[in-house]
Amino acid sequence: MFLNGTEVSTQLLLWLQPVNSSDLQFASFSAEVVDAIGLSNSFSPNSLPIPLACSIRTILGAFLFSFGVLGYAAKLGWHYITNYTLSSILVLGVCYIVHLYMKKKRRLAKIQDLLEPVLEAAYDRLAQCDNNEGYAALMLRDDVGRDMYPTNLRERTFLYTDVWPRVILEVHSDNRVSKFRKEANGKNLEHWDLHKQSKKGRILRKSSGSTPKLDAE
Repeated sequence: MFLNGTEVSTQLLLWLQPVNSSDLQFASFSAEVVDAIGLSNSFSPNSLPIPLACSIRTILGAFLFSFGVLGYAAKLGWHYITNYTLSSILVLGVCYIVHLYMKKKRRLAKIQDLLEPVLEAAYDRLAQCDNNEGYAALMLRDDVGRDMYPTNLRERTFLYTDVWPRVILEVHSDNRVSKFRKEANGKNLEHWDLHKQSKKGRILRKSSGSTPKLDAE
């Protein structure tokens, strides 16, 4: 092996910088002598002692390269827009429509994923009402939302505005739930009350560890 034009043995390198020999691997470009040394596959690259100045130069170089690429892409985009205005507007319009479609698709998928857990939580609370007073639907919504997302206001708001209307549709189509209006906290609110037999059956199944789907009850 040569260093600055001087032949250096691997033993001398190990003596100059003691390391674990298992972290090194030796090879040769010729069949006669070992003239290459490197790190083995077991050595973690993150453990290399990289100087701070070198790290700063590396990060700065990557930043300048990224900035240059973005600048070049912006220049090409502006050139295309100024020379092909109509087609550019069409492309941007199509991209925007696709973006809205994908956003709506993700929203509907999220609603569908949350609908069953929210319904389960709502029916569990209705089953726990041991009187005929019912549960104010608005308060039920708030209680379920706080249970599921005690600290995440954004997700709780999504549940209130996007998922709960689907819950209302499901409950309104369920003949096991009585719906009536009465005063609660000074407001005329819709109340829900699960029939007595359905309450008993649901509590019994929950206590035995069986949680069938709502439409199978």
